Amino acid sequence: MLPGAVVRAEGHISMGADGGWLHVRDGVPEPLDVPKSQAHELRMLTGLRDTVVTLLEAEATTPLPGDLPTAATLPKGPSAVGEERMTALRERLNRQYDGLRQAVRADQPGYQPQHRPDRPEDR
Repeated sequence: MLPGAVVRAEGHISMGADGGWLHVRDGVPEPLDVPKSQAHELRMLTGLRDTVVTLLEAEATTPLPGDLPTAATLPKGPSAVGEERMTALRERLNRQYDGLRQAVRADQPGYQPQHRPDRPEDR
């Protein structure tokens, strides 16, 4: 789920409340026909996108340790809460990415994943 302040640009794809797919056309969400064979991958990709956007929003609005807050940047809650939220979002993003990677691997037997030194299994 994207933060409410995120602008959904022309062509933005999302899942509607009824589970059907929508895309923005002329500024209005319209139904999008997605083949069943592609729905699972699209669900994974849009989930990954939404988590990235939510994480970036959280990072942009959470002061770094040592930053002096001003009236405009004063956090609504303790800074530790923001960091805990970002940690949870990063963990979710890693799980989603790993899930997508596994799904692509299953669909494409010749697929060679990229080396990710930040992941223990890739060291």
